[in-house]
Amino acid sequence: MRLDSTDTFISIKMSTVFKFATAFAVVSYALADSSCSVSNKVDCGYSGVTQTSCEARGCCWVPIDDYTTPWCYYGTPTASGYSLTGMTETSTGYSGVLNIIGSGTQAYGADIKKLNLEIVFETSDIARVKITDANNARWEVPQSVVDRPHATKKPSTMNYKLTYTESPFAFELVRVSDGRSLFKLDSSTFIYKDQLLQISTAVDASATTFGLGESTRMQQALTKGTTYTLWAIDQPALAMNTNLYGSFPFYLQVVNGVSHGAMLMNSNGMDVTLNNNDITFKPVGGIVDLYVFAGSSPAAVVDQYTQIVGRPMMMPYWSLGFHNCKYGYTDIKQVEGVVAGYAAAGIPLDTQWMDIDYMQNYKDFTLDSTNFPQ
Repeated sequence: MRLDSTDTFISIKMSTVFKFATAFAVVSYALADSSCSVSNKVDCGYSGVTQTSCEARGCCWVPIDDYTTPWCYYGTPTASGYSLTGMTETSTGYSGVLNIIGSGTQAYGADIKKLNLEIVFETSDIARVKITDANNARWEVPQSVVDRPHATKKPSTMNYKLTYTESPFAFELVRVSDGRSLFKLDSSTFIYKDQLLQISTAVDASATTFGLGESTRMQQALTKGTTYTLWAIDQPALAMNTNLYGSFPFYLQVVNGVSHGAMLMNSNGMDVTLNNNDITFKPVGGIVDLYVFAGSSPAAVVDQYTQIVGRPMMMPYWSLGFHNCKYGYTDIKQVEGVVAGYAAAGIPLDTQWMDIDYMQNYKDFTLDSTNFPQ
């Protein structure tokens, strides 16, 4: 499907690498002028893009016998990105204003010309970078949905440090103990439009990456040269490479046994592309609300992540026993018979589950008063 409004459009299609149902595949826009000799190649196309389509976007087309490196990628722009002004130290970090350099680009809609930047040192191991439209409210994940903490002052010690440049704007968060880059934003690939955001960071080529759920996969580690589409959908996990019920724009990386992670607090549909040297988030709306976790063990990263999104609930005592569940029970009498059968056979049973059969026409928070009256 293609949504047109003068020269603004977004292509919405099924992914061809991972056949995610009802998934967005967001295609990046063209750069007006570029040079193709870049070391870190950020994907400018989509799965199956042709040379003609790639070059029509103003991007570079260089086929290579390496599935982890995009054939269609951004070059080095002669003018793009944002400039930073008014950087001011606050009680929790820094704030400033980002202004578009030049007129920006018009493909996929005009760039947002003025952005507010807020950098918060949440804890000794967690940094937050929030970038919002300076003049218009945009969708944000409500505090009531994810009750995340907010720092009131800077931590007394920090295990990471921030560096930045003003024009074009760029920043890097680095772990103090070993100098490892945790997140490095390059202004040349930073996009902020009404219906397209793009934020990319350089990654170590030797890194192993986990996360970006929820979907069915053959292995836990993510595959380089792959676009993962995050689009939560209510469907059973019956096939490989299928989207499931949740959307978690969070990744954890391990490099030489040391870990760090990042999460984009954004609930819009998005593509996340992992290549050999970079990882790129492409939501179709919302804001940039980035959390970076310094680690440095996998357990520490998960601990820091759950400080923000919330800890898992302690399981109730009854849930630790034996369970039985099946889809397709016809009525309560059949379920009662199953429970009685366990007892007759001397098989322990603590919990009996039913699937959506008990609902009225499969509607949540309802009961089928005929077949499941109690």
